[in-house]
Amino acid sequence: YQRRVRGIFVLLNSYDIATCLSLIIYFFLQLYCVGKRDLAIAIFLYAVQCTGFMTCLLAFYRTMTVLWPHYTIKNSSIVALIIIFCVLVFILDAGGAWISLYLEEIDADHEPLGERVIKAIQFVLYVVIFLTVIVSNTLSAFKLLSGCNIATWKKKATITMGLLSANYCIFNMGFLILSGFVAFVCDMDTVTDSCISDVADKVIMFVLLPLNSACNPVVYIIRNPGMRAYFGGCCGRACSSILPGLDRPVQ
Repeated sequence: YQRRVRGIFVLLNSYDIATCLSLIIYFFLQLYCVGKRDLAIAIFLYAVQCTGFMTCLLAFYRTMTVLWPHYTIKNSSIVALIIIFCVLVFILDAGGAWISLYLEEIDADHEPLGERVIKAIQFVLYVVIFLTVIVSNTLSAFKLLSGCNIATWKKKATITMGLLSANYCIFNMGFLILSGFVAFVCDMDTVTDSCISDVADKVIMFVLLPLNSACNPVVYIIRNPGMRAYFGGCCGRACSSILPGLDRPVQ
């Protein structure tokens, strides 16, 4: 069990890093106007979606182990779910990007039905992930509060997962609402930005979403003793390399 959770956590942290790095690259390119920024923002959005799915997968798996501790989920099933989701998101993002490039070439002033369908499918995926995270953590919390005999390490892991899920829900609520507006509310014959505040769009995309990825490692370090020890060792080695005489005993 712990090896599986550790593997999912590694993927979650990897996508968190990809989210932050791609956004930094995007702002760097925007500041210095070096090359195109489309690839950086595409990687950013892809990593954001995968981060949400990994959070959902962790919450679902944690709930399964709490409610049905003797039920075993095969590793192949978990790997298959991750691959299917990542491929599906890539196809949807690539399809939307291709349609956007096509519209630029023909200089179209309206949005075709195909792009609206892709946005609607993406919104449905976001809703399913969001609801799965909420329902899973609600069931786990109810199990803990019911006074059942649950191992201490499972209680701590459930609390950690609850904190990660709370981060996800808080920082992704705006993105979920924004996606719903883009998919169903905005007029297809107008530009998307005309029905959504530019300030709200930038705050949601470039402040709230990165904060989710930035807070996930912090929660994991605070809640996991092994991660704290590893992080403290890395900080100690970094300080020793910068200030070699700092760790020497005073004579």
